[in-house]
Amino acid sequence: MRKVNLTDEQELITLLAIVRNNFGIDQSVVIGKSRKQMHVICRQVISNIARIEKNIHPEIIGAKLGKDRCSILVYFNNHEPYYKTWSVYRDTFDKVYKDYCRIKNKRQVFANEQELRSYLFNCGVRYSDKPEIFIKVKMKDFVVSVNTDYRNYSFNSELIRLALLDYDCTIDIQLTKPNK
Repeated sequence: MRKVNLTDEQELITLLAIVRNNFGIDQSVVIGKSRKQMHVICRQVISNIARIEKNIHPEIIGAKLGKDRCSILVYFNNHEPYYKTWSVYRDTFDKVYKDYCRIKNKRQVFANEQELRSYLFNCGVRYSDKPEIFIKVKMKDFVVSVNTDYRNYSFNSELIRLALLDYDCTIDIQLTKPNK
């Protein structure tokens, strides 16, 4: 079973926006079946940055880019030789990666667990006394578990995702009691 984070698709959307801003290539072209060199290189770069930085599963990347997981794995395996020997690929990768790191470093962080819990509570997240689902928000230094039930799950997960768009975190879902 592959692990899916709520933030994975947002990372891919961010990478597609970076490609559009730097190279003027529309998202529909990148995720399409075009075999033009620049379109393929952008697809490979997005895939490799997502795998290297966030360890996003190849099936998730493939679904977003309109490819199968095997193509994503081939992109990943070819990254090192392409980067060493192919200047167009290397320049494209460096430009997109530099912008991605700049955006990632601008993302906000919370100082401690209490600050994050207060922020989520003020945003309207509904905590449950009898939790059945646990939404884990992972920051760099700590993890906060939001206890919810099936009735409030959709509302809470979407609210948390939207509230933390500008924050450097990962959001996971668990059906069992989280381990500390």
